[in-house]
Amino acid sequence: MKKLCFLILQLVFCFSFAACSEPQTPNGESEIAIGSACKDTPECVEGALCVEGVCHSVCKNPDECAQGEGCHEGVCQKCYNDDECKGGYACDVKRGICGAHCEEDKNCSKWHYCTDGGVCAKRGGRGEACKSDHECYGRPCVDGVCCEDSCTDSCMACNMPGDEGYCMPVRMGQLDDAGCPGEKACSGNNNDLGHMACDGHGQCDYFVSDRNCGDYYCVSGDSVSDEDASCAASCKEHSDCRNGKVCHNGSCISKLPLGGACEGDFMCVIGGMCVNGICCDNKCDVDCKFCNKEGHCQPVADGETDGACDGSQLVCHDGDGQYFTNLCDGKGACSQLVNKQCGGGYLCNGNEASCYQDCLTTNLCQVGFYCDTNSESPTYGSCLALHEQGEICDGSNIKCAAGLFCVDGYCCDTQCGGLCEACNVPGKEGTCSAVVNSLDDSCQGDKCVFDGEDQQYMHYTLGCDENSTCAGLFMQESCGNYDCAVSNKCNTGCKVTCENNTIIENGCNGSNSDIYCKAPDGTPAFVCGAISDKFTDNGTCVYREKNGTSCLAGRECQSGNCVDGTCCNASTCKTTCSEGNQLTLRNCGSGQCEISATVSCTGHLRCADANSCKDKCTVDGDCLDGYYCDGNNICQKKLDNGAEPAMNMAGLAAVTCTSGFVSDGVCCDKKCDGACESCALEHFVGTCKALADGTQPEGCQSECGEAFQIGHAAGSYTPVIIYYSLLTKRKCQSGVCQSETLDRSVYACLPDLSGYYTSCSATGRSGIRLIQYGPLGEEELRERAGEMCHANYSCHDGTYGIGTMSFAGGTERYEHYSDGVCY
Repeated sequence: MKKLCFLILQLVFCFSFAACSEPQTPNGESEIAIGSACKDTPECVEGALCVEGVCHSVCKNPDECAQGEGCHEGVCQKCYNDDECKGGYACDVKRGICGAHCEEDKNCSKWHYCTDGGVCAKRGGRGEACKSDHECYGRPCVDGVCCEDSCTDSCMACNMPGDEGYCMPVRMGQLDDAGCPGEKACSGNNNDLGHMACDGHGQCDYFVSDRNCGDYYCVSGDSVSDEDASCAASCKEHSDCRNGKVCHNGSCISKLPLGGACEGDFMCVIGGMCVNGICCDNKCDVDCKFCNKEGHCQPVADGETDGACDGSQLVCHDGDGQYFTNLCDGKGACSQLVNKQCGGGYLCNGNEASCYQDCLTTNLCQVGFYCDTNSESPTYGSCLALHEQGEICDGSNIKCAAGLFCVDGYCCDTQCGGLCEACNVPGKEGTCSAVVNSLDDSCQGDKCVFDGEDQQYMHYTLGCDENSTCAGLFMQESCGNYDCAVSNKCNTGCKVTCENNTIIENGCNGSNSDIYCKAPDGTPAFVCGAISDKFTDNGTCVYREKNGTSCLAGRECQSGNCVDGTCCNASTCKTTCSEGNQLTLRNCGSGQCEISATVSCTGHLRCADANSCKDKCTVDGDCLDGYYCDGNNICQKKLDNGAEPAMNMAGLAAVTCTSGFVSDGVCCDKKCDGACESCALEHFVGTCKALADGTQPEGCQSECGEAFQIGHAAGSYTPVIIYYSLLTKRKCQSGVCQSETLDRSVYACLPDLSGYYTSCSATGRSGIRLIQYGPLGEEELRERAGEMCHANYSCHDGTYGIGTMSFAGGTERYEHYSDGVCY
């Protein structure tokens, strides 16, 4: 102390008198520089102290010392603890050197942590920003701040404005990703669709409206797929509608005003009733009244029927089709009898006081009508008006008016039965007139005439000539290579001449195929085999047929193609298969190869070949897309997601699902085999969904193990065995089984009620005891205790004891006790 005072006086003297050109010791020698050997402080330069024979700089905090030095007992020298080092770096006690960079947290003091840039940064206090737990001092990093606890409950957060660092309820109406994700929900009165949010008291129990459901209610539960709630879009009952609306054809509609088209009273405004499809001001259910288009009840028009006033009081009048009946009077009463005529030409039935509705004879028809007794006629049993002269009739005089006759299909003025006279002469229908230069049924007969110019016979039919006599000739046909001299009609065969000039009828002896038909003069006219439009058929020259005519062979057809017994324009006309199961049927019935029909194979089967369908399946490929072949050889529709899978012919289940995937016993939309995935969750059966965060299904369970560690150090440390438990906490997070930080503790693992290890409890294990012989004491033992903990954890130093316990060979003995909690 005296040396220090002397130094201070010396400094004052030098400054006052400017008499000191360089530091001098009391005996006049130069002062000793920092770091050099000294015997006493006055020998050192100004601002330095001589400590343990070396001059050291004076300091108040570590920042005043050089890198690597600590500020110990007021001077910059070797460090003895972390607090003596600047920048938050740890002190290497063995070497007495302060660190200058870090690679892990233990390179920093307990108040600091090692950043990614290798710098020791100060650990944050409660409420300060952070990214991970090790950035906080003794607290977890929650919601981006150092929090007072883990704050894991739903709707609780540690970053509420003004309360940072405290686990506080999430503000009302806000969401919490940890436990209130905003599931869709309905309001209490089911008017609004919204989502659940935090209520400001730590519960996910506050409803936030997103929209009003209008005329429908908000619904939830099994009726809504994939969502917890939604606004209904249809209705089944009136109670499904709001705002006074009613349910009609699945939609909520407003009630209709008077005059609106309705299907029941429920559709009409209050006081209105649905009458004959119109909303009316009253029931309007009395005779001779009806509801008009404006919705008001008014009288039925005069002479009309209505309700019980239906004309049923019928009285026949002399059997001529007239009757009297009761009708409305136009004032809303049924009181007048009106003369009426039976409709449809029927007579009035006096026995039953009603009009006949059908007839069997003309006796039931009014004058001027006849009864249609033709059972094949569409008007059979009806009274029809008699036909006048010139109108068509079908040969029955009964259909023509009095004095007329049904001749040549017309009602005629006479019976008109002479030769070459008719009642259907164009322009004179209904009048018996002479037939000129025309065929007529009254002329009978045929005539055969040889045409010398064309050298062939012609067949004519006799008809009326210009004088209306049966002497006219009308060409019917050319006999071609045949004659008509025998019967006055063309023959169908001819004599043929074979190579040996033997003339026979309808054929040749031997194998000669060139058959000659004789011309009218007896000479051969042509060779059948050499004429393209004819062929030889059993000794007869036959013309080849046009397409569409039946045939037995191609030689019979002009086209040369006989397909399915018909002359066809194509050589083949086959059924074809397209799209796997569509058979296009073709035939030549009209002479053209045309599509007759397109049919699908039944039973969802495919075509067996181009012409037919399979009759059963044996593999899935026999069935159309979207179907599989079951054990009974039947094509079954593949199952939708959520259905229980069946088995196909090969005993495979997945192929019976539309998606091709089976999980948790149902058809699933995709492969769903993760430990934290399920395809059978309620409301989502058939859809692969992630299990709720925090669940621990089989395959994602926490595991517990036990190990030991030898706590010792080189030199004078006595080895001590420390037992601890290894608890690997696993739980589902976002559909993936994730493991939490390995818990290394002297505590034993305990199972929860489900038998899974989820936590540790202080049972059956004592704390840590370390024994030290040597000069190092509290700090060294505390550091060694910390080495018992997992990386990024420290040994709890709430209870420990350090002291001189005994002497062994003159060496101090220290003991350190801890409760064994790593934090």
